Amino acid sequence: MNEQHKCSRKISKDGHSYQCSKTGKLEHEGRFYCGLHHPPTVIAKRKARDAAWTEKFDAEYKARKIAEAERLEEKRRASLFPDLLAALQRLIATDDAHATIHAEDEDDVARMLEYAAAFDNARAAIARALPQGAPE
Repeated sequence: MNEQHKCSRKISKDGHSYQCSKTGKLEHEGRFYCGLHHPPTVIAKRKARDAAWTEKFDAEYKARKIAEAERLEEKRRASLFPDLLAALQRLIATDDAHATIHAEDEDDVARMLEYAAAFDNARAAIARALPQGAPE
């Protein structure tokens, strides 16, 4: 004898409670449920949905963090541009003097030291303007 069971799930709608009208084909802890209300199936679907949402949220969060870090790095480097430009202008201004330096007199030595300082300042400005963690 093939016995038909009703789904054991009670459904509330518009303030009224009634039993699911579908046929209970899956048994769980002595009760029959339809495929929609079968507790292990409901739990598995919920876990899969939550895992998909968590994966999506984590990916979006990671993308926002990367974008924020890139924006901050760009802002940091942009703030260093005036220093870099000034250092390079000083280097260019002293470059002409360097071409004629022979270190024969005190003025040449002073210009050589001035050029070396400008070069070191330019190198330091360039190093600060490089992306953080980049090799120099």
